[in-house]
Amino acid sequence: MVLMTRVDGHVDDDEVIRIQWIMRKRFERALGPDDIRALVNEQVAAGVRLHDLLSEAAPQLDHDQKRLVLGAAFAIASADGAIVDEEDKLMARIAQALRIEPAEYRTLLRHAMVAREFL
Repeated sequence: MVLMTRVDGHVDDDEVIRIQWIMRKRFERALGPDDIRALVNEQVAAGVRLHDLLSEAAPQLDHDQKRLVLGAAFAIASADGAIVDEEDKLMARIAQALRIEPAEYRTLLRHAMVAREFL
C-alpha cells in the first residue's frame, strides 16, 4: 500500500485515509497520517521496489493472500476516485509478480471496479 501511494509522484490525503481504513479493518492497527507519510518516505528513500518484494513473497502466499495484496493496491489506486495510467500499470505488475494469471487479474479488477471495495 505504501509504495502504491507514490506511483503517481505524490501522496494524496485520500490515499492516506484509505491506508488508515485498511489498517484498521484488516489488521486492527491504527496509524496516524504522519506515520503513514513517514513509512512512504522511508520506503522510497530505501529504494524498496514493490516488484522485488512481491516476487520474493509470492511462493509463500496462498491465493487469498495474493488477492488481498492486489485488493489493497486497488483500494489505494482508486482512493481519489480515479486510477491513473501509472497506477494501472503498477497493479498489472503486482499481479504478474504474484503470479496471478492475466485473465484472473482482469476478472478481479472488473469485480473490484463494480464493488469499489476489494478487501
